[in-house]
Amino acid sequence: MKFSEYKDICQKGDSENYILDKYIYRKISILGSITAIKLGLSPNFITFLSLISSIGSLFFLSSNESINLYIGTSLIFAYHYLDHVDGEVARYRIHNGTLQKNLRGQYFDVLCHSYSINLMLFSTAYALSNLYNSDYLIILGMISMVGYSSFPTLVASKVMIGSIYNNPENILSDSNSLLLKNLERKDLQVKATNANFFTKIKLKKLMTEIVAYPGILSVLMIATLIDAFLGEIYLHSNIINCRLIVIIGGSLMHLLHMPYKALKWMRQFEKI
Repeated sequence: MKFSEYKDICQKGDSENYILDKYIYRKISILGSITAIKLGLSPNFITFLSLISSIGSLFFLSSNESINLYIGTSLIFAYHYLDHVDGEVARYRIHNGTLQKNLRGQYFDVLCHSYSINLMLFSTAYALSNLYNSDYLIILGMISMVGYSSFPTLVASKVMIGSIYNNPENILSDSNSLLLKNLERKDLQVKATNANFFTKIKLKKLMTEIVAYPGILSVLMIATLIDAFLGEIYLHSNIINCRLIVIIGGSLMHLLHMPYKALKWMRQFEKI
């Protein structure tokens, strides 16, 4: 099979819903996907490997030693890389009939997703609290951890599921349909991802990705690499630690965004 045929089968193409994935990560993930297919690895096993990479990174991210930060960054990249590979392999195996489409793999993937980034940020905050001898950074790490979990939206999903279960006949009502559309925004994401460059919708989507998923992983990797490289220089200068900027910036952003998001959901639930 040709390389282009693997890409057509394995990747989302026009259904891609992340700009950074479309223009960066999908360019390299297909190589890992082809290798995994040749080796006969299952999608769930690849997801498990990504989980191991994620968990393994926590120990190294909790340190301020340069060598540990380099290893931690490598494991973050491995986690994020494999997170693309597992879906591509799943699409390939569904295409050739060796895997039945179901939600089990998606659940496992999202489950790993939901904890990995949060714990990476908390581990980073823990390392910084030791570096600066400040317990307040632990608090900021917890705020970042909760914020990046999209907690208000997760609660909204739980409430919505309960509403649909108790009143299944209302699932197609206009108010319910609008709420479900706001919970699952993939169609809007795909539209923004495939829009022309320098349009408002695409630039807004790009900025959102940079401060949220998946961009926060790239930001954390870059910040950790810079801190690893400048480790000794920090001791003899007033340069601000890059990981500190990520943690403080993320926590302040979510301190403002989480109440706003919660109030927004409450207003929408008033209509049901």
